[in-house]
Amino acid sequence: MREKLILEELLKSEKYLNLEYFAKTLNVSSRTVYNDMKYLIKKQSTNGFEICLKRGQGYHLIVEDKETFDKFIMNQSDDYEITPKGRIEKIIAILISKYDYVTIDFLAESLSSSRSIIKSDLEKVSESLKNKNIKLIKKAHYGIKLEADRLNIDSLMAELYLSENSIIYKNLNSKISSQKFKNVEKKLISELKKHKLDTNYTELKEIDAFLKVLIYRRNISIAQSSYKSDKACEYTSIAFSLLTVIEELFKLKFNQEDLEVLTSLLKKKTKVNKLKYSDSQVLVKDIDEFLKKIDVEFNTKCSYDGEFKKSLLSHVSLLIDRLHEEVYFNNPLTNKISVRYPISFNIAILFCRMIEEKYSVKINKDEIAFITTHFAVHMEKESQSKFSSINKIAVICSSGGGSAYLIKLKLETLFTTSNIETFSLLDMDSVKGFEPDIIFTISDLEERFNVPIIYINELIDDVELLKIKNIFKFNKEIRDTVLVTENSFLNLLNPNFFQIVDDECEYLDLLKEMAKQIEEEGYSEIGYVDFVLEREKCLDTIYLNGITIPHPMNMCGKNNLLSIAIIKNNMKYNNKSPRIIFMVSLVKGQLEFHKNITYVLNSLMNNQGLVNELCDSNTYEEFIIKLNELRL
Repeated sequence: MREKLILEELLKSEKYLNLEYFAKTLNVSSRTVYNDMKYLIKKQSTNGFEICLKRGQGYHLIVEDKETFDKFIMNQSDDYEITPKGRIEKIIAILISKYDYVTIDFLAESLSSSRSIIKSDLEKVSESLKNKNIKLIKKAHYGIKLEADRLNIDSLMAELYLSENSIIYKNLNSKISSQKFKNVEKKLISELKKHKLDTNYTELKEIDAFLKVLIYRRNISIAQSSYKSDKACEYTSIAFSLLTVIEELFKLKFNQEDLEVLTSLLKKKTKVNKLKYSDSQVLVKDIDEFLKKIDVEFNTKCSYDGEFKKSLLSHVSLLIDRLHEEVYFNNPLTNKISVRYPISFNIAILFCRMIEEKYSVKINKDEIAFITTHFAVHMEKESQSKFSSINKIAVICSSGGGSAYLIKLKLETLFTTSNIETFSLLDMDSVKGFEPDIIFTISDLEERFNVPIIYINELIDDVELLKIKNIFKFNKEIRDTVLVTENSFLNLLNPNFFQIVDDECEYLDLLKEMAKQIEEEGYSEIGYVDFVLEREKCLDTIYLNGITIPHPMNMCGKNNLLSIAIIKNNMKYNNKSPRIIFMVSLVKGQLEFHKNITYVLNSLMNNQGLVNELCDSNTYEEFIIKLNELRL
């Protein structure tokens, strides 16, 4: 297995070996090697060896106990025996790579398994391929092969390549020059622009992978006929241009079937940039239906705000016209808006997707930020209406004197039109006579009141005031609430979700790993990984001084959590340098936490000195001590 090969390479080398060396040697990504190294480093203390890392050079192996180390090396195959699921994936990869019959003996030998195990696995292979419309065909004296529409077969192979299946990844990369393929990618983008076709990042990568499959296929199976283009079809025209370029670069020959399957894929993965609906009443209906869904999802009243709907309609109708003319506006405040109004920004992203789907336009991050301001204004109006609807507020403290008066002054900044009175814990009759709409108190009350009660500290600061604001802002119905008196931000942290990142790795790969841990350890619902990457690809969350706050498009947490990664390498993404990642996972419906987190991290990102100190932390404990300086 890979871990054994890594150790063997380190053992025979007298110099440091970096991730790129192993990635090239093992035909996997640098991120995969990085994960293998993490596993080996965890095992080193009890297995007679130490892997040393030297920044800028790579890894070096020191064997401290040869007998223990040799035993560990010998047991690697047993420790890492292919799982049933992994074996099934490898069987599919072998079958799909051969384009012909494969014997059970060949599969058994390739996977170091018995014939009986392979026979049993083949039933599962057949079952797993059903939903892809691919059949497993058995023929006496010949063996087994896959049978399906050519597009389905090649699409599955492209899917396996993108998931870095070791067999497919190695087969394709061994036949394809990455330098030459960059020219193919440039041609693809050029043709899409020329024909005014849109696609997203994921679909573009899927087309790239599919093209690599075509190249691989014609490397091992020479086409016997040529192809011709139907110039009346823009998709066929693009496919024709791509195959022509590939033939020149890779000295291959394609046939009509290759042209047709590539044309079919392009039809599935791209869309024409044309207006489907010009009737403004259709747009009004689409906006109204979207706002009603948002009201249910986010506990808002967007669909009831006529002024907001009118301004949004005006903006969007002009936007659609502009985008069809390929006129885009720059928004210098995009990043600030996404930090300041994260919930409104997420709603705007969902709204823009609806517009993109129904009106065949492509909306960039700057345009999303403009739309965010419409939602932010409405949310602020909702917030203010909740505060103004409360006429009387009772503040109950120990004596009803000094500290109670300080709380009153703080609350008056939120409840500007309310009558706020202070009371002592011994004066419940006066509280009843006051008939408050809501009560703020520092301790439990012996008397019963038929109004919401919010439990607070005797001295509330700006952070707690923000929590109070968010309780009213994000909840339709105010109920009895404990305003957490402990350090609520720090309570979201967990040493098991803290890491120092020294080795070179890709930003999105790191986010995927962090999100996967949250999902696999039960802190979120299934789908959290996809939601985080989906949000990040729309607009990255790398902000001032490298503070990074990735979060899912839709909150789906089971427990509230912040996962932390301190970046100590030269990581770059979109020409930005993430330094500390705070990945957010919150229980759905607890939106006030998101605002609290944003408030705290906004304070942090504006404190460059503290950010630098936090980046120098080498342990979770050291990080927490320094973070306490922010008075979270």
